Amino acid sequence: RVLQLFWKKHKTRDKLQSLISSNCLKSAIENITKKAMKENGNLLEKQPYFTNMEKERTVRLLIEWMEQELLRSDFTVQYTEKNETIIFNNLKLHLRIDRIDITPENKTILIDYKTGSINSNAWFINRIHDPQLPLYSTKLSPNGIAFARISKGNIGWVSAYDQNISNPFFTKSNMNSPANITEKTGLPHWDSLLNFWRNQLNELAGEFIDGILIIDPIKKSETCRNCGYKMLCRIGDSGYDDQSREY
Repeated sequence: RVLQLFWKKHKTRDKLQSLISSNCLKSAIENITKKAMKENGNLLEKQPYFTNMEKERTVRLLIEWMEQELLRSDFTVQYTEKNETIIFNNLKLHLRIDRIDITPENKTILIDYKTGSINSNAWFINRIHDPQLPLYSTKLSPNGIAFARISKGNIGWVSAYDQNISNPFFTKSNMNSPANITEKTGLPHWDSLLNFWRNQLNELAGEFIDGILIIDPIKKSETCRNCGYKMLCRIGDSGYDDQSREY
């Protein structure tokens, strides 16, 4: 919410540079953080010490993040929290895009904020997961996409972009791309990647609409560890000892 309010007000890299040059960035972020937290006052008003700690943590983290933004070439934040609707195979989805940037060359860049772990390899497999940016891309046909990873001690961009444009994220992407990415997606041709996402998402949506349910979790160990339906699920049958089961 703080980033949404910040870019809604300041919009451009030039404005960010001006705030830094005039030593006003910290106060600008502090004021917007207070505003964002006030919107959630019913959750925080009875916890003044926690509220103050959270405010200070947020301000420190976002000041550090703005250094990453400043390393980029010029951009204008055109939209924050933009709502879109898209239909895949009769499956209607309501999307909310964290941020849409426009470059001086009129190129569109989609950004999604992340505070947790990121595996961009998931963008290039048949069963796409963490599909926010690929979903948005099939609607808006951008020239680049990126997770903005904003986490203490682990700040940076995870990006993919059209190789025919200048790198909008200033550093080589640290994507963990599969070895057969060209064969699977048609990269480095950007349009081929957009088509790959469109086709795979259409297929997944069709399976969902048709009620296809295959017990084959993408993250098997994590999913099964947190599942509350082990007794009803066939996926673990081969791993159980019949004598140890409870009936």
